[in-house]
Parts: sequence; C-alpha cells; structure tokens
Amino acid sequence: MKLNHVHRTIGLAAIGALALAGCGTGGGGSSSESSSETSICKKEASDKTTIDSAPKVEWKERVNGVKAPESKEFGPEKVNGDKVPSCFEHSPEGALLASTNYISAIMSTDKDYIIKVFKQQGNDRAKSDKTINHLNNVGTSEEERNKFRGKIQVAGYKVTEYSKDRAKIGVILSYDGQQDYLKLTPAIEWQDSDWKLAVDSGDKSTLSSDDVKSSDEFTKWGPNVSEGSSS
Repeated sequence: MKLNHVHRTIGLAAIGALALAGCGTGGGGSSSESSSETSICKKEASDKTTIDSAPKVEWKERVNGVKAPESKEFGPEKVNGDKVPSCFEHSPEGALLASTNYISAIMSTDKDYIIKVFKQQGNDRAKSDKTINHLNNVGTSEEERNKFRGKIQVAGYKVTEYSKDRAKIGVILSYDGQQDYLKLTPAIEWQDSDWKLAVDSGDKSTLSSDDVKSSDEFTKWGPNVSEGSSS
C-alpha cells in the first residue's frame, strides 16, 4: 500500500478543505494547567530560527499505533487524559515537536481523537462548530484503522518557515518502512503560551501535503531512525 492511498483513505483532503473554507479549529484556552514559571512553555523565547541537529526524544505511542515525540526539554509538558499534548517550548525544536504531535494525531485516522486535538490546540480564530462538521466526515472504519495500526511513522523533518510568532515545519511520514513518503506541513502559531494549530482563511498551505520520493533533503528523525541524535 502506498502513502498516497493512505492519504486519500484517512481523508486529509477534507482537513485541507478547512483552510480553503476559512474554518478554524477550536480552543484558544490555556494550553497547560500548570502556572509554574518553570513550565516549558513559560520560558523565554529562544533566539534560534532553525534546528542544529535532530532533537533527542522519546517516541510514545498515542492512538492507533502512531508514535509521537516527547522531550523534557522541548515538550509536550502535558498529555491529558484525552491524549492531547500541550505546552511546548518557544523555540524551533518546540515547534517541531508540536507540529509532529499534531501530525501524529491526524495520522492516527481516529476521527474523535483528531477533533479533540483540533478543538483543544486550535488557534483563537477558531470556528469550532464548522470545523467539527467537516471533521465528522474524516476518519476510517475500524477495519481500515487496523490496516494502518503502527505502520505510519515519522521519518524526518525540514524547517520551512520560523519566527517567534509562526512556524511551518515539513514532516515526512513513511508507511511500513517504504522509501516513498508523505510530507505534511501544518502552520502553527504561538498563542496563549503554546504552539497552536492555525487554520487561516485564504491560506492554502495551512495544512499542505505532498508526496515525496526521497528523504535526502530532510533531517532523518523518527522512531525507526537509527542514525543521528534521535532516540
């Protein structure tokens, strides 16, 4: 099975339509219940604009066998009872981990989980009711989810855009170890002391996806990557 088939099956095109329709994601509330000044997301913003090397992380299984990165340094500081991650460092590394965690939710193919993440970690321009109406058409049957279980994983990343307010980091995913990839590039914004998913009216690249034949232009990083500084 090729990733472009996975792409069609899990309904990413429907999520992309949210950007074209100007339908935001829910949320806008505090990203973490912690009020401690030492919280990861409460630290001063980093002056960096790129990532020097692949950050060392632990890859934790969330939903449907998809693994997401966690780091005591970069976040998420909190993963709540719904398995929604929050509180990422205000840095390129924090943006990478936030983007990858949100992508992992999408790739889980679990509609209810996707909605929870979009609602809780969406930006303030959210129109949650419209978003939920769209996302109710996204997802797969239990049979399809079982086909994908544990087979879709992160394989690398590339910083496309970074500022203290907004970032886009392309993350490539592989299916069952195959050497063709799907790249997802979500837009995220720094808001309420956290990196939030941004779905902005008129921005067609808010959640863009592309087929990629080679990982050569990407930093190798993921649960199945043996080289580099990922762990």
